[in-house]
Amino acid sequence: MDRHLLAAIASDPLRAMATTGRVLAALATLDAKWQITVDGVRAFEATSSTVFDGTLPDETPVWIYLSVTDAQQNWARALWSKLTLVHSAMPNSQNQIPKPIVSSPDYEVMVLAVRTSRQSISSARAAMWYADFSKSHEKWEAMDRGHWIERAEGAALCVPAPLRPIAARILQKLKQLGRKLDQKNWRVSLPHGAFIAGNFWGDGECAMSLPIAESDYQPVYKDISDFLLGYRAESEKRFGVSQQAYADFTAKLGLNQDEENGFLPFFLGCETLWQIANTSISDVQLARTQDQLEQLFQDLRPISKA
Repeated sequence: MDRHLLAAIASDPLRAMATTGRVLAALATLDAKWQITVDGVRAFEATSSTVFDGTLPDETPVWIYLSVTDAQQNWARALWSKLTLVHSAMPNSQNQIPKPIVSSPDYEVMVLAVRTSRQSISSARAAMWYADFSKSHEKWEAMDRGHWIERAEGAALCVPAPLRPIAARILQKLKQLGRKLDQKNWRVSLPHGAFIAGNFWGDGECAMSLPIAESDYQPVYKDISDFLLGYRAESEKRFGVSQQAYADFTAKLGLNQDEENGFLPFFLGCETLWQIANTSISDVQLARTQDQLEQLFQDLRPISKA
């Protein structure tokens, strides 16, 4: 038995008693039926599926998900369905998601072909990847800002106290911008949900990223905002994020004027407030965040005017 699994079992004996026999039996079934070699444990946590590293007979690396509870199996079923749907619609071999290989009927076992090396990715390369991902199931819908404004309103009340005045001014501009964009259509697609620079694997020209299981359509600007807000690059700022990265996504996705100067800034404002809500930050971070919010506010002012 893998030493990492032994350590995990020792840290959670109650769960281990209930699941270890089932896990090992499932592993034996995998090895015999599908000729998959199990190489070690990737993740063994109390509330989520156990994940193993493995390889196919042709040396292709895989992640093996072993789901025990109904909730875990429902999650595995949803992720399998989404990956199957999107993988068939991403023909560019340089831009990948994990490839579904095989699953058991109840989704206790799910095997995905993957890239295993973490990859440092530029904003231009990430934008190219996301263009392929989002366009696989892209459509246009009438803007519906209600949920996002409510989310921003709640966040503005929960940011650290010294930041609440500037947060209130940003919220005012977001409401003005939202009203200005009413009656316009925005771009929606299946969400990635974990679109950050740290969620890329690959080698050479290939880049792979693992999305979440959720399949409810959402505006693409949410994923883009998540990436931009987490992306650290030395460059001029636009709406509080890297100006170059902003330009990369604008170009690679072919954002129109309403998107570049309306919908994406709207989401950046909403998600900026959301990310700093209910956080405790140091004096140094406070000063940096204050500057970010001031810059965001100044860039929102001209585009929010009716």
